[in-house]
Amino acid sequence: MASLIVQDVIILASLIVQIVTLCYLIKYVRATVGIQRAAVEQTKASQDLAQWQHRQWELDNRKEEWRELISTLTRCFPKIGDMVAVAPNVFAAATPQWVARQQEARSALLEASAAITNRLFITDVLERESVWEDWREVEVALDRPVPAGGPQAPTLATSAAVTGIQQKCVALRRKLLRAAQADLGFAVGGVDRAHR
Repeated sequence: MASLIVQDVIILASLIVQIVTLCYLIKYVRATVGIQRAAVEQTKASQDLAQWQHRQWELDNRKEEWRELISTLTRCFPKIGDMVAVAPNVFAAATPQWVARQQEARSALLEASAAITNRLFITDVLERESVWEDWREVEVALDRPVPAGGPQAPTLATSAAVTGIQQKCVALRRKLLRAAQADLGFAVGGVDRAHR
């Protein structure tokens, strides 16, 4: 009988050791699952942060491109208007000042054209708004035949031609401002795009 009690105690002790081991194993599994869950949540949070940072980076670049484009055109449009300017005496030879203004106007035209065509982040909006077509209209309006007096001789531009080019430039600038505001989510016409 004593040996039976010893055997029962040994079996009971073995069972207790197995139960304690099982309890520690369950705690270990729970801890491991908790760590894995935390790691998954950390990974998801990192991915969300990376996506937010990428969207912010893209928005910052879009904002900078709009700023560069609109400021360049605002600076260039008055000089471009000088391409149709009239020298003090349209029947005389071109003055050095007139020639210098024409060269500045041509440089401004090239700078404005490059500013419109060299966009990376806002190309989709420029295409959708037909900005390149509008810019081409400005270029075509400026493309006048060379006068008989030579390439440097001033020509008499009609006030309608000057006004037409100025109106095209103003309309293009307004269109770009509206497109930039809509693209960047600013309030346009009292409606904030971010809250639609």
